[in-house]
Amino acid sequence: MRKEENLNKLKYLRHILIDYLFETIDDNKHIKEYFDKYLFYSTFEIDTYEKIGDFEYVQFDLAAQNTGNIFKYRYDIKNDEYKLIDNPVIYSAKVDNFEIKKEILKEIFDIARENKELLAAEKVLTKKLIKLESIS
Repeated sequence: MRKEENLNKLKYLRHILIDYLFETIDDNKHIKEYFDKYLFYSTFEIDTYEKIGDFEYVQFDLAAQNTGNIFKYRYDIKNDEYKLIDNPVIYSAKVDNFEIKKEILKEIFDIARENKELLAAEKVLTKKLIKLESIS
């Protein structure tokens, strides 16, 4: 019985963590106003942040009703350059040839850096819960 209670507490913790991250990331008015000009979407979410050597990687999602527009960018710290790594299929663009401005990418990377520990913790907690539920 105690194990089940602890599992429920972990699920609740994950839920609270996801809510906090969602509110922190999606509440950025400047980014939302920018994307609202060019895309139809419902939420802006940062999925992952990773730093490897002189490069940082961020994957973010502009979720739409039936699908998400997933972007993965690399930031070259030495050269101050952003590069799109995974080219998404944009299902809901308001314009042709949509490209994200450097200032917006900088803001997205800043948010990801500020929340990197929580983003990583959410991924670890999710994997652990999936494993625990498959055992139960």
